[in-house]
Amino acid sequence: MLDWNNGMKNNEINILQIIAKPELSKFEQKYFKNNIQNFFDYKFFSLLEKHKIQFLLYKHLLDNNLLALQDLHPYIISLGERFVFLQSKYNEYIDILKKITEQLNNECINYTVLKGFSLIHDFYTFNNSVFRNFNDIDFLIDKSNISVFNDILLKSEFIQGILSSDYTIIPADKKEILYWRLNSHQEHDYIKPSIYSNLAPQSYLSIDLNFSIFKGGKYDDPIPTEKLLESRRLHKIDNFQFYSLGYTEELLQLCYHFYKDLNYDNKIDLSEDINLIKFSDIRLYIINNKDKIDWEKFMYMICSNNIYDEIEQVMCYIMEFYNDNNINEVVKKYFTNDNYKLNWDKILTV
Repeated sequence: MLDWNNGMKNNEINILQIIAKPELSKFEQKYFKNNIQNFFDYKFFSLLEKHKIQFLLYKHLLDNNLLALQDLHPYIISLGERFVFLQSKYNEYIDILKKITEQLNNECINYTVLKGFSLIHDFYTFNNSVFRNFNDIDFLIDKSNISVFNDILLKSEFIQGILSSDYTIIPADKKEILYWRLNSHQEHDYIKPSIYSNLAPQSYLSIDLNFSIFKGGKYDDPIPTEKLLESRRLHKIDNFQFYSLGYTEELLQLCYHFYKDLNYDNKIDLSEDINLIKFSDIRLYIINNKDKIDWEKFMYMICSNNIYDEIEQVMCYIMEFYNDNNINEVVKKYFTNDNYKLNWDKILTV
């Protein structure tokens, strides 16, 4: 539901609300088609990049036959080239995902795939093209299986390390690896060269190995990872399957991940705490899985483990941003606090 108050700020909010949805109503399509070129400047494009919804813009331009305009902005031309590369990048990651999950299954390791790769195929794939960017594949395992998973990744030529300024991989030392394990929710990053690294040396593949969906480190997990993994379900992409968290648990993970980003100092400093692709992820998850989520179980989990306030903040932000009847119905039924208000200026700041 758009805000029809006058002013550029509200117009910018309106267009962001539209872009941050993969599929639009006829009314939203008309508004997009009639207004989008009014926003074609580098500040607005930077805003889309910040919120990681640039490829959703590309989808709407494609859907509305706006990619053949003679005066197409240079950014859109460049975005089209990046969109084509995104498809190759996605296919390369899918091949890696197949290989690793097959080995995990052979080793009888309980795992799930989290976040982007658990969502892209279902929510952001249209006509065999993907319209959501990603940086890595996220796995969730129990800490007891770290060594086995590490061996599997080593066989696939992943190592724990960083990419240097000259695009060579520098292995992490044991001290760094131990620090990550003791002070975070995940292992140190696993990376390897991409098949495109000889052409673009900055290209590499990355895997995040999480052993908690919560803060990790010195904080106790409200719900043990081992317990969460009991909910896992098979998730099918074309001709292969992998495990995702159960629908109820996965919604909890998406919300808590968003909450963590809202409160991490480094995310706040980089203005990455409010990210509209996460708004889109959670909205789509609720709308598409509303009948599969056990809402009584969901509420019991967050109330009995004292994370109600954290989840409520995220839910209220999603509701306020989209003002979507499907979301409003759920949030107003289960959450009562209306004190959480979005900082719209922050959303609109590059």
